Amino acid sequence: MITRIFHVFYLLIIIPRVLGDCSHDINGLYYAVVNYPYAACTACPLGTYSIKPAVNSDGSFNTNVCTNCPKGTFSRTSAASSINYCLSCAPSFFTDTTGATSCIPCPANTTSNERSSSCYPIPSPSPSPVELSNCSMRPFPTSEIVGNEYIQLDVDNEEICKSECCKDPICMGYSFFKPKLAIHRCALLNNNISYVVPSNFFVSAIKSEFLGL
Repeated sequence: MITRIFHVFYLLIIIPRVLGDCSHDINGLYYAVVNYPYAACTACPLGTYSIKPAVNSDGSFNTNVCTNCPKGTFSRTSAASSINYCLSCAPSFFTDTTGATSCIPCPANTTSNERSSSCYPIPSPSPSPVELSNCSMRPFPTSEIVGNEYIQLDVDNEEICKSECCKDPICMGYSFFKPKLAIHRCALLNNNISYVVPSNFFVSAIKSEFLGL
């Protein structure tokens, strides 16, 4: 009984005097314990938001209810009341942690899409038609070339894979993995090609100059 009376006294008398003014219907605020049992009405910091009010409709209090903005977003708003205050990082910027207050520029030779949590390498420009016309290759349409894969690339189609091999004088050939299941689907091979294996999952080619053609 004594405990219950103290609890009511604490809720009705002590807390309103020391916590400050937190409205029932305003989100983005919470009660932070300063020195128990004292607390203060506090705004959610930058990079966070809260969809809960500091004071519930029943008079109870919410403490530490702020949520970090997700990866790929940031917020410069204090006391943010919804996730809509978490803004997307622009292309070529990223955040790889939650609760960010700004976005990080992608490192050199990399880029990103909007709202990204990481960056990816910028694909090399495709060679001109003249360069491609001077690059003669013998195709192996349903085969994988086995050898020393000195470079593995994340590209979307075989033509880019072929272009990369044509631009590199030490590239003897390439194998491109057709299913969109792997990260590095293009393998460039140098002067250590061992053999060609039949496979419906690959399309490959070897430069004619290395075959004596």
